[in-house]
Amino acid sequence: MDVSKLFKLPSVPASAINKRKWTAPPPGPNAQGSVVDIDHDKHEAPATQHAKRARVTTVDEDLEIEREGGGGDDDDNDNDDGEYATEDVQDVPDDEDEEGGRFFGGGLNAEQQQILDILHRDTEHNVADDTQHAEDDAAHARRLFVQLEKAINKNEEMRLKHADNPHRFIDSEVDLDAAIRELVVLTTNVAVMYPAFVKHGMATSLVGLLTHENVDIAAAAMEVIAELVDDDVVSLEGSTDEMHAQARNAREAMMLALAEHHVTDLLLSNLIRLNDAPPSQENADLRQMEHYESDAKAVYYILSILESLKTRHINTEVLFPWLLKRILRPGRVDQNQAYAAELLVLCLVDDEKQRQVLAKHGGVDALLRAMSKYLHRPLHDADEIEYFQNLVDAMGFLLLDVVNRATFLECEGVELMLLLLKRKRRVRTGALTLLWAVTQNGGGASACERLVDAGGLKALGALLMRPIQQSASDASGMGSLDNGSLAAILGILEAMLYNLPSESEARVRLLSKLMEQEYGKIDQVLALRESARRPLAAMAPEFERLRREYAAMPGARQEDVQEAIYADKIDSGYWHVLERANYVLAWLMMEDDDAQAHIRRRLGNTWTQIIDELDESFTHYDNEHELRGAGGETIAEITHALTEYLRSLV
Repeated sequence: MDVSKLFKLPSVPASAINKRKWTAPPPGPNAQGSVVDIDHDKHEAPATQHAKRARVTTVDEDLEIEREGGGGDDDDNDNDDGEYATEDVQDVPDDEDEEGGRFFGGGLNAEQQQILDILHRDTEHNVADDTQHAEDDAAHARRLFVQLEKAINKNEEMRLKHADNPHRFIDSEVDLDAAIRELVVLTTNVAVMYPAFVKHGMATSLVGLLTHENVDIAAAAMEVIAELVDDDVVSLEGSTDEMHAQARNAREAMMLALAEHHVTDLLLSNLIRLNDAPPSQENADLRQMEHYESDAKAVYYILSILESLKTRHINTEVLFPWLLKRILRPGRVDQNQAYAAELLVLCLVDDEKQRQVLAKHGGVDALLRAMSKYLHRPLHDADEIEYFQNLVDAMGFLLLDVVNRATFLECEGVELMLLLLKRKRRVRTGALTLLWAVTQNGGGASACERLVDAGGLKALGALLMRPIQQSASDASGMGSLDNGSLAAILGILEAMLYNLPSESEARVRLLSKLMEQEYGKIDQVLALRESARRPLAAMAPEFERLRREYAAMPGARQEDVQEAIYADKIDSGYWHVLERANYVLAWLMMEDDDAQAHIRRRLGNTWTQIIDELDESFTHYDNEHELRGAGGETIAEITHALTEYLRSLV
């Protein structure tokens, strides 16, 4: 039994399937209550903002990257730049004059026209044309590298000359910002331009810009890196598997080069110096809103890069405290807060070590506090719905470790989940999922007892007796429950049946609750089982068709075909309800003779189907020999005992 599959913990967050895109935050009112124009200085260069923002971070000299060139005399207007030591690289051509360039012909200078040609190039060329284009793209990439190095050298020179007068080096920072952003063109031919980036050591230059004293220059580098490592650059590259493979390998090589220059450490240090907290709405002015938007955008691109790197080479001892602090920020959830929760889940997937690191930094308590704010407020929008689901997923991963379950109980997590059961569907489903997670196998015995003591039987009983869902529309608001919630309720009951000691007060209370009102709750479990069996039976012809298709595949094995069909049943959403209902009914039949007689009377001769369905479930468990109940028996042994007892009744 794969516990993570049982709780439907994701291999990746649902939102990560489609990569996020930055959306500018809505403007807030200024002191006079009018709408702030975020775009007031949208064409103003970052260097200009340096003068009015005065946000300068001292960079240690040993972090500065030495580059060749950068000569010139002391004249402020001297434009002599040092040469970049790269073989066979031509200097960047000077801009054409107005008559021969920008204001005539196509309205573009030669550099811009070449970029446009690359972006709109027809993909159907013969081999000779492809070779020529590859050579042209490689040459263009080298020119961009030379341009960036010159801009870096010139900016360093001007900053040294005029350290006390930012206005004297504004122009050099405008040029540097433009040179950085032009590197986005590399994404138009990943297979050719990315290897050139690595070959010419541009990772050193680009990563080094993350330490720039002007935060806006560092932010420009972040944005470009985010574009370069984005997954989309591979999917958009060419139309054949071979082209995609070349692009994928080139992207991997670039990410490795960036990692070798400690890009993640520098990104984490920038998280600390950036402040994406929205200003007070009462006192917000234009400048504060500009700072907020630019910092929020920079933080977003840092999170995007970390996601693209798939958490490789990331110091989570630094990242996790920042993510938890960001997740706990009060107020409405913004896109960076939702992104922080998503990244947290990505770090925890299939990584026990990272779960331990998060727990060490108070992850269980922090996630519970983040969820507690939904005791008195709804989920407002898609960002907040996604944010809450990521909180649930992150906690679900933490609860895979028994030690974190003890912390969950100490932080009164069971009591909080019972309170959240009173909320609407999405919050309620998340609470049920976590109660199911914390009560599973032997590590959940204490949680089962706490659940009974905290009045959980009454809450679960009330939810169990909700009207059975007839259509998807019935699952809204406080109406009937969806399949996920039903499977969780039945899973919690099952966990209590194999975890609570025989003759214990908690177990007696559980059995009394299930058998009260003339077996009304047992009848409801039977009805839920039937409501899941009907659609599965209707799907039988489709499952048979899929079975034949799988069996016809070259090299298909019988066990693989059965596994594929079983996966299709799970994907239908009904199998987990049927499976958990069967376990509850089997336990009750073995536990109480009167309950057994009632179940057999209600099902008639079809009650033996419970045995067949339990056998099918058991054959597909992954780690049934590892998980144990509170009494020490493995789940395999418990299931075997149940089915053998039922067979003895036939």
